Amino acid sequence: MVPHKYFTISFDDGLEQDKKLIKLMKQYGISGTFNLNTGLFGQRRWLECSKDFRYQEVEQKNPENDSFTYEDFRIPADEIA
Repeated sequence: MVPHKYFTISFDDGLEQDKKLIKLMKQYGISGTFNLNTGLFGQRRWLECSKDFRYQEVEQKNPENDSFTYEDFRIPADEIA
């Protein structure tokens, strides 16, 4: 009997970027569980993290700002399945 190997990783689920991960998981036959926040489906916003790790929503990414800004674009409800 061959022992099973397990790998776990946890991060915010339901982001548009997760589609790339799901494609790779299917390609390599890896299964997984995604815990989705239904209140965030389809939400599209930019979040900016200041040097003191405070987050605030901003209109768009500002390349001149030295804060870390990232897209928090959630998968729409009709694409979840």
